Amino acid sequence: MTPSGFRAFGGWDIIAPGRIRSKSDRAVDTRDGRLVPNFLKTPMHEAAEAADRLDVTRGRTWRGQVETGVFFLLYYLYVWLVIDPRLIHHTIGILTPYHAVSFSTGAAFFQPFASRPGGLVEYVARLLSPFFCFGWVGALIVTTLAWTTCRGVDVLTGRAGRPRGMVIRYGPAVLLLVLFGKYGHPLQILLSLLVGLACFALYLRIAARGAGQAAAALAVLGLAAYYVGGAASLLFAVLVAIDSVLIRRQTLMGLAALLVGLAMPWLVGGVLLHLPLGRTYAESFLVPAPELALWNWRYALALYLYFPAVLAGAALPRAVLARRSARPRPPASSVADSTRAARGAQSFWRGASGWSMKLAGVCLAAGAIARLMLHTDGMEAFRCDYYCQHQRWAEALASAAKMPEHSYDSRHNRNLMLALYHTGRLGDEMFRYPQAPGVVEYDMLEGKDSHTYFQESRFFLELGLVNEAEKCAHEAFALEGDMPAMLQHLAVINLVKHRPETARVFLNALRRKPFHRRAAESLLRRLDEDPHFESDPRVRHLRRCMAVEDRAFLIVNYEAALLRLLEQNSDNRMAFELLLAHYLCIARPDKVAENLRHLARFGYRRIPRHFQEAALLHAVGRGEPLPAGELQLAPETLAGAKAFFEILKQTPDRDRAFQEAVGAGLGDSYFFYYRFGKSGL
Repeated sequence: MTPSGFRAFGGWDIIAPGRIRSKSDRAVDTRDGRLVPNFLKTPMHEAAEAADRLDVTRGRTWRGQVETGVFFLLYYLYVWLVIDPRLIHHTIGILTPYHAVSFSTGAAFFQPFASRPGGLVEYVARLLSPFFCFGWVGALIVTTLAWTTCRGVDVLTGRAGRPRGMVIRYGPAVLLLVLFGKYGHPLQILLSLLVGLACFALYLRIAARGAGQAAAALAVLGLAAYYVGGAASLLFAVLVAIDSVLIRRQTLMGLAALLVGLAMPWLVGGVLLHLPLGRTYAESFLVPAPELALWNWRYALALYLYFPAVLAGAALPRAVLARRSARPRPPASSVADSTRAARGAQSFWRGASGWSMKLAGVCLAAGAIARLMLHTDGMEAFRCDYYCQHQRWAEALASAAKMPEHSYDSRHNRNLMLALYHTGRLGDEMFRYPQAPGVVEYDMLEGKDSHTYFQESRFFLELGLVNEAEKCAHEAFALEGDMPAMLQHLAVINLVKHRPETARVFLNALRRKPFHRRAAESLLRRLDEDPHFESDPRVRHLRRCMAVEDRAFLIVNYEAALLRLLEQNSDNRMAFELLLAHYLCIARPDKVAENLRHLARFGYRRIPRHFQEAALLHAVGRGEPLPAGELQLAPETLAGAKAFFEILKQTPDRDRAFQEAVGAGLGDSYFFYYRFGKSGL
C-alpha cells in the first residue's frame, strides 16, 4: 500500500514519505522516515524536528544572502562603470535644474526645509547630490537605496505570508536602474518612497499590539510620513488600507487609513502651516519634485505603484481562498479548480527552489532591461561635455568618436571644436567629425538654448570676449542657480576685470558648497595677498586677450569678432584657428590660403592637413601654382588630392562618387566636405 493511500489509524495520517498529519491537523517530521505518532513522541524526536527546521532555515538564509550579495555587487559595478554617476551629477544644470538640488552648509540653509512638509527629505536629497561627483560614492548611494527597496518588498511579502527571496523583490532596483540610466536625478522621489515604507513597517509592529494602538499609530505615523516625506503620506495610507482590508479584514480601519491620507495635507499644510491648498495636495498626491523626473515621470510613478501592487497581489489570493472556505462546500470540480489555482499562486510567489537559476535569470533580465533603457547616445554626449568642462580634452575626443551622427547638436559640436583646438588637432582632424556646411555650429553669438549659457560663457572668456562671458554667466546664474563651477567662473571673470571685492562675494558663496571649501579658501587667501591677481598667469593671459567693447560688434558678425580679437592681440592663437575653421566650414578655401602666411608667427612647423587641402583646392580652382617656400604640402595630401580628383573624373554619378570616395578612405578629408557637404565618414 502506498503512503498516499494509507488512511487514518492509531491517531495519525500518512500524507507523504517521511511526513504525517495527526488528527488534530498537526504534522510530525522525522529524520529517518519512520512514522512516529504524537503520543509516542520523545524529547529526542522533538529535538530532531527542531534541527530539521533549523537546517532548512539556515539553508534558505544562506542562499538568500549569497543571491542578494551577488546581485547587488553586479548592480554596484553596473552603476559605477556603465551609468557613471559622475555624468548624473554633470547633467545637473543641463537636464535637471540646479536650483532644485542646490545645497549649502549652515543652519540658515537648513531652516526653511525643517519648517515645511517634505522638506527634510528634500534636504537629504540635496545633501547627497554633490557626492555623485565621485563615481564610486554615487554608485554606493544608488546601490544602498536599491537594496533598501528590496528589503521593503520583503517586508510586504512577509506580511502577506509569502516566503522571502522572491523574484519580485528586485523589481524596484531595476526601475531605479532605468531612472538613473536616463540621467535623471530621482533621489527625492526615492527617499520619499522609503519614508512611506519605513512608516508602514513601524505601523505593523505597533498595530500587532491591539486595535487602539493601531489607530494611534495610524494618526501619528501618517503625520510623520506627511511632514518628513510629503508624498510618502499617500503611499503609507494606501499600504495601511490594503493591509487592513485584505489581511486583517478590518474594512473600517482601511477606510480610516484612506481618510487620514486625504485629510492630513489639509490639516497640517493648510490649517497649521497656512500653506496654499494646491501646494499642500500637490506635494502629497503627486510624485515629489516633478521637475527632477523630467521625461521619466512614468518610471517614477511605476516605482510608487509597485509596492501597493506587491502587497495587494500577495494578499489577495489568500483573501479569496479564505472567503471561499467560509462558504458551503462547492462541487468536486470547483474544489479541484480552486486547488489548482491555489497551487498556481503558490508556485508564482514561491522563492526557495532553483535559487541559482533564479539568480542567473534575475541578473540577466535586470542587465538586459537596464541596457535596453540606457540613454546610450546621451551618455556619450554627456561624457564628452563632462571631460570638456574639466579640460580633459583627449578623453573628450575619445567620447566624441563614439557618438552617432544624429546625436550631434550645437552644444556638442562646440565641445568638439574646443577639444580639437586644445589638443592641437583642429586643422588636422576637424572633418573626422560631422560638420554642417554653411552653419557655424560652434558659433556662440545668439545663446538661444538656456542650458548652453554656461558653456558659452567659458568659451567667450577663453577667447577674450570677457564682457560677453560675464553676460552669459549671469544669464546661467539666473536660470540655473548657484552652481559651484559657476560661482568660481564668475569670481575669475571679476578678477580679470579688476573687481576683487565682487570676486570675494562669489568665493564666499563657494565656501559653503560641499567639496569646494578648500579651493575657495585658497583663492580668498591669494586675494588677500594679491588683490588684483597680478601674479596669476591665467588672469594675466586673459587680460591680454580681453577685447575692448566686444558687445557692440559681436552680435553682428562672427568673422568680424575674431578679426577684431586678432587686431587687438595678434598672438591670440585660439581666435586665429577658429577663424580658419570658420572659413573651412563656409567653403572659403581662398580665405584659408590667404592666412597661411601667419602660421609661422603662431609657431606652426608644418601646415595642418585641412589647411593644406584648402590651399590646394584654391590653387587648382584658380589655376595657380601650389604654395611654395618653407611650409610645403605633404606628399600624402597630394596623393589624396590625386585619388579624389581621379574618382570625380571617372565617376560622373554623384552618389556613386560619394561611395567610392568613402571606400577610398577620403571621407574625413576637406576635399570630400567641399564637394559633398558631408564629413565624419
